[in-house]
Amino acid sequence: MEPITRMALLNIKRSARTLSQRIQCHRTLTSQQVFDRESKYGAHNYHPLPVALCRAQGVFMWDVEEKRYFDFLSAYSAVNQGHCHPRIYKAMVDQAKILTLTSRAFYSNILGEFEEYITKLFRYDKWLPMNTGVEGGETACKLARRWGYSCKGIPKNQAKIVFAEGNFWGRTLSAVSSSTDPSSYSGFGPFMPGFELVPYDDLPALERALADPNVCAFMVEPIQGEAGVVVPKDGYLKGIRELCTKNNVLWIADEVQTGLARTGRRLAVDYENVKPDILILGKALSGGFYPVSGVLANDPVMLTIKPGEHGSTYGGNPLGCRIALEALRVLEEEKLAENAERLGHVLRDELSKLPKEIVTLVRGKGLLNAVVINEKIDAMDICLKLKERGLLAKPTHGHIIRLAPPLIITEEQIRECADIISKTILTYIGILSSNTYKRQEVESVMSALTRFVNATLGDIAATLQHSNYLQGEEKNMALQSMRQRFFSIVRETEKRRFLSSQQVIDRDNKYGGIHFKPLPVVLSRGEGCYLWDIDGKRYLDFLAGFSTVNQGHCHPRLVKVMRDQAGKLAHTSRAFYSEPHGEFGEYLTKLLGWDRFLPMNTGVEGGDTAIKMARRWGYRIKKVPSGKATVVFANGNFWGRSIAALSASTDPNCYTDFGPYVPLFEKVPYNDLVALEQKFQENPNICAFMMEPIQGEAGVVIPADGYLKRVRELCTKYNVLWIADEVQTGLCRTGMRLAVDHEGCRPDILILGKALSGGMYPVSGVLADDQIMLCLETGSHGSTFGGSPLGNRVALEAVKILEEENLAENAKKLGKILKEELEKLPKDIATEFRGRGLLAGLVINKEFAEGWDICLKLRDAGLLSRPAHGQIIRISPPLTITEEQLREGLNILTTVLKSYK
Repeated sequence: MEPITRMALLNIKRSARTLSQRIQCHRTLTSQQVFDRESKYGAHNYHPLPVALCRAQGVFMWDVEEKRYFDFLSAYSAVNQGHCHPRIYKAMVDQAKILTLTSRAFYSNILGEFEEYITKLFRYDKWLPMNTGVEGGETACKLARRWGYSCKGIPKNQAKIVFAEGNFWGRTLSAVSSSTDPSSYSGFGPFMPGFELVPYDDLPALERALADPNVCAFMVEPIQGEAGVVVPKDGYLKGIRELCTKNNVLWIADEVQTGLARTGRRLAVDYENVKPDILILGKALSGGFYPVSGVLANDPVMLTIKPGEHGSTYGGNPLGCRIALEALRVLEEEKLAENAERLGHVLRDELSKLPKEIVTLVRGKGLLNAVVINEKIDAMDICLKLKERGLLAKPTHGHIIRLAPPLIITEEQIRECADIISKTILTYIGILSSNTYKRQEVESVMSALTRFVNATLGDIAATLQHSNYLQGEEKNMALQSMRQRFFSIVRETEKRRFLSSQQVIDRDNKYGGIHFKPLPVVLSRGEGCYLWDIDGKRYLDFLAGFSTVNQGHCHPRLVKVMRDQAGKLAHTSRAFYSEPHGEFGEYLTKLLGWDRFLPMNTGVEGGDTAIKMARRWGYRIKKVPSGKATVVFANGNFWGRSIAALSASTDPNCYTDFGPYVPLFEKVPYNDLVALEQKFQENPNICAFMMEPIQGEAGVVIPADGYLKRVRELCTKYNVLWIADEVQTGLCRTGMRLAVDHEGCRPDILILGKALSGGMYPVSGVLADDQIMLCLETGSHGSTFGGSPLGNRVALEAVKILEEENLAENAKKLGKILKEELEKLPKDIATEFRGRGLLAGLVINKEFAEGWDICLKLRDAGLLSRPAHGQIIRISPPLTITEEQLREGLNILTTVLKSYK
């Protein structure tokens, strides 16, 4: 061989080896070490299959020892498009460099584009974006109740929602209140009133329930996923539509798991050609890259919710919208619904050949399937054996194994997996009693299987396939025609991609829910403490996504971590272990000083989690009588928009016409220790007091010195858990790592969120010690995206940035300048300055000006903020802001105020 040729080949081999090393796992721990670390620093609310995953691509996942597995769970149908899909990955990385989060206080150039696409695709008037599937369910329930009061005329707080037995739509207090699964609801009561149940797939029972004039909605999954892939009889969905129409009841279809091509149709309801009044989507809406959910409805339903009555910090953010837009396009353009339908038949046909004495039933549609195992056999044991053979799946309800691979799987791969499953199942023949099987029956089954695996299908199979093809030709032509018409609409839309600010605003208002009133500015880019609109004008950001972007917009370290991790392993679900989960749990618990961390996605989910934890502790440790656990809140609290959160609210804009409410939520005045102690004395069944160390949404209300220390003392004295909601105040915002650190106090449960990811990914969670956290056992709580590898890796880097860049110290130093300068304003302009660190509020004298008008003037001068409660100008810039930039912003603010009118 010539030397030059030899050298070229050697260089190629070296390059290939280097590339292989880069894409392989950066192995630092063994699988067992990953298991042990997660068990030590995390909650025990999951029982993952013992496999530690570190990367994934398409239908495959690899563990830290580099063993490859077929993924037959798809993160509970969140990764329909396949792991790390290159198109979605590119969309994520490109957008993460430009603009990730602004909050819905302002418009962005991407939300309306996504709203237009999804509403036209599914043929609804409007889209209301949230983050997680359970938030979509909460939103749907609130819409239905509001419609019931304002349109159907149901008496106040009498609205009822009917659910099907066996339902599952999440783990919030509302969701578990509708559950019939004791592992979901036990020990978390009292429950939400106005939720009623009927048997699934029972139209006569539903008809009787809907005859009640106070029923506003029926919420149901077209196929019950968590219940074990329960498929209703043909005609059930059509019957629902007819009964809901007849009784003037809204039909809410929960398609979080069944939708988006999973069942072989765009939506599962499409099998019966029916249209719900409210449609909930989630999971695969982002291809597993990012928590994105929401609801679709027409104007008469959607517009019952007005500005300020619902919302979410991350819902509708630019990054999530860009990812979801590309994820939907992948589903459509790669024809994944058609692939799911075709290969679903192949899978079920093969599994149906298994002995009925072991696999008693095979059921499903498309690639959402399950095998029901003889209850004498442990389904988890089968899953462990499948793991050893290179296939990952998980049981539900003990004896049902879900089989839901990514929809990009090929026929060759599906047959390989069917072979793995079949061979594994058949090893259990000998476990059953000799009366169940005779030797000749076993030999017959094994022989038939061997013939099937090793022989070709021949002319008969070819004829059948050709027949099926011809049978579906007319349908395929119709689908292709629809697709061409739809993409022509998309192309027309893309021709108009360069829109004016007013056109963007009009598009958002046309296709989106009107639950926010954004400041009229359309943002397209962010970096550090600056934002730019689509016309290139630059603004100082004095809101930071309501204290979410503490690390500054598009921090380069966060962009890099997101790019690296998203290309390797974005999401697996908590059915399996992954190294970032334990790594982040260990870092955060050691940094903040608690035993364990339980990850969720949004701040409101963190609040719901803390309350569930407190109630469970109250029943098990404090011995509160069943159904009597009481939680106390401070007046003026705000921790989100779930029905539980608004049940605790004292703001009519939050709770009006969304009742009935969660019982045994009591309130006391904020910053009133006498009232708090009196409440504790009066009710021995109080399990927790939940409060914000500084009330952010109430207008930056700071309690008197010593309040937090005395809260700690009173909670200890009366054996009540103190829950500190630091979603907005925590993570350096107030000049300390936590706001409770200003008085050297330690709550029993700490809730974090917002800046936990620097605005790059919805990450929240709670910290607590073992006695409290371990009250949540396996199966009692969870979240599809909570604890995802991508979320954990981003959050770990975000917290490290806060620490390594000394952002608490910067907030403390600049907070003093802020206070000094703004307290100089005359009282006829600003009656009060409130603030700690870089969380501040300036109260504008109502006789001087309206807060909204001031914010419009500030926008014109190059500074963005929002008023709270009409007159309080929020001031919460990114913590990376410099003294020079802060003084620039203060100059804009004071100049606008002094020159107003």
